[in-house]
Amino acid sequence: MITKEYAEGLTEVLTILDNAETEYTEKIPKQLMNFFRANASNDYTPNIDTNQEIKDMNLKKETKQILSVIYMNYWTKSEEEKKEFKGILKDNQKLVDAEIREKYNPDKIFDNQQAYTPPTTTALTDSVKPEESLIEYKPNFFQKIISKIKSWFNK
Repeated sequence: MITKEYAEGLTEVLTILDNAETEYTEKIPKQLMNFFRANASNDYTPNIDTNQEIKDMNLKKETKQILSVIYMNYWTKSEEEKKEFKGILKDNQKLVDAEIREKYNPDKIFDNQQAYTPPTTTALTDSVKPEESLIEYKPNFFQKIISKIKSWFNK
């Protein structure tokens, strides 16, 4: 089953191929073109300006992936050109891997965190009012007497 993103990518690829020169579209096998048409999204309208070059278009990641596979398998003219393109793909992958490694470096993952200090129990009990607590608060007899005496002095 093809995901929605790849179906939309296939739609963009078909739009690009429909506007490409026939020498490029003839190199792609008919079975593959039929697969693209069968699995392309019917309710997605790509926003592609055919007057721009492919590198300047705002294409989906999936579209770029499909076009790179088509280029490598069907449009390269020699094995040397194919090796050069594979080298470019490897270099790009190394850059992405280095960026991910820097972002999620396991050696530095705990460097920017502040030390955790658990709250004291007095801070917890002072911050919760009796009427807001989950446990029903019932003062005992002595607490009632003390609060009554305090109320006389506060007047």
